[in-house]
Amino acid sequence: MIKVDLWETDGMLDEALTRSAIAAKKFWHKDTAKACIELLAFNFDRGYRCHVYTCFAKPEQTKDMVDKTLGMLVGNPKWIGLLLYARDEKGPFDEPWESYDEQKLRDKVRKNDKKTTSLALKLIQEREKSTVNEEKDVTIEYDLDIKYVIQRGEDRYVFWVLGSSLFADTIIQNVPEDTAELGRLIEYCVPVVEDIDLVDIIEEEHSITVRVEVKSQQESGKDL
Repeated sequence: MIKVDLWETDGMLDEALTRSAIAAKKFWHKDTAKACIELLAFNFDRGYRCHVYTCFAKPEQTKDMVDKTLGMLVGNPKWIGLLLYARDEKGPFDEPWESYDEQKLRDKVRKNDKKTTSLALKLIQEREKSTVNEEKDVTIEYDLDIKYVIQRGEDRYVFWVLGSSLFADTIIQNVPEDTAELGRLIEYCVPVVEDIDLVDIIEEEHSITVRVEVKSQQESGKDL
C-alpha cells in the first residue's frame, strides 16, 4: 500500500482537494487496483477518535472523494491521506462484517472485555507479583476497536472508532447519534481478542490501572 499525506492540522482543508489531484497523477500506477481517502478526526468530547474511509476505483474520482469524505466529518479533523492498494492488498472494506445490531455489538464488546480482563490479571500476577497489591482496585484499560459501515444513498463508508475501553458503553451509545446525519449504520465488525501485551502499570494509593494492547485473531496469525 502507498500512503500519501494530503493534509495535516496546520493547513486549510481546501489544500487536500488540490493535493489529492496531484497525488493521484503522481502515485496512481498501472498496478493500483483501488484507492481510499482516509480522514482522521478526534471527537474526544464524545469519547473517541475515528477514521473515515471512502473507497473508489478510478484516479479521476480522487478529488470528488476527498470532498465526499470531508462531508463525513465527525469531530475535529487531524489528518487526510490517500491510500493506494495493489490488487492483492486488502482495504478497509475487507472485514468479516455483520448486519448492524446494537445489542449484538454490545455482547461482543463485553465478551472481549471479559477475556481481556482475564488475560491481563493473569499476566500481571505472573510478571508483576511484587507490584500488585490484592487490596487495591485493579482497572484494565485498552483501546476499544469497532468498525462500522455507513450507507449514504448509493455510497458506503467505513467509520472506524477507537476509544478507551473504560467508556465502551458511552461510545457505543454515541456513535449512532453522531452519524445519524451522515447515513445509516448497516454493518459492523468487532475484532475478537486473542491475546494481549502489557503496556504499563500505574499504581496509586488505593488503585492500580493496567494498560494493555489487545491482539485480534487476525493479528495473532489465526484464521477468522
